[in-house]
Amino acid sequence: MADILSQNPRTRIVSTGRYGGLDNAGVVVTIVEDARVASIVVSQDAAALTAFGTALPKRPKWIAASDVTFVGTGPGRWLAVSFGAADIEDRLRNVLAASAAVCDQSDAYILFDVAGPKAREALAKGVAIDLDAGMFCPGDAATTSVASIGTTFWQLDETPTFRFAIGRSFAPSFSRFLVMSAAEFGCSVGSSRAAPSETGRG
Repeated sequence: MADILSQNPRTRIVSTGRYGGLDNAGVVVTIVEDARVASIVVSQDAAALTAFGTALPKRPKWIAASDVTFVGTGPGRWLAVSFGAADIEDRLRNVLAASAAVCDQSDAYILFDVAGPKAREALAKGVAIDLDAGMFCPGDAATTSVASIGTTFWQLDETPTFRFAIGRSFAPSFSRFLVMSAAEFGCSVGSSRAAPSETGRG
């Protein structure tokens, strides 16, 4: 099984294609391109924040407002992800005014979508929390480690589809973990500039 990645340099994200011996892909990995990401931090005594007409989630949840997704990562902390706001930092600063510190993190992250009927089984080999459908559902988010790599991820839909925000320097290692964990179920790796639609949750 280790030979399936022999042609992929360890310093690069694995190549697009099919991995494993099954005809049908039980796990589909999509490298999501052109995402804009920003971090948001508020002080402990700040009033409840709203952005684009919706309250930011106070728990490890995500919610979509306008064309921006807000993911709760900790007390007073969120990731904002957009595929349509080139100037996401300035845009968020204008909306949140002086209530929050906003920093563009677009160059720091690469997004991976992991979907398919065997996604949970593959991810369970490295995710540090319970991904059972009764425990982790669409709308849920977590900031934890996956295969010893720190990440924030959230579940988009019932497929299930999970979206991972991975530090750029760790993306090659994360992609290798995904392929090696999913190969027994059949794994397809691709890339897309069009993100799956997200509906508002909280």
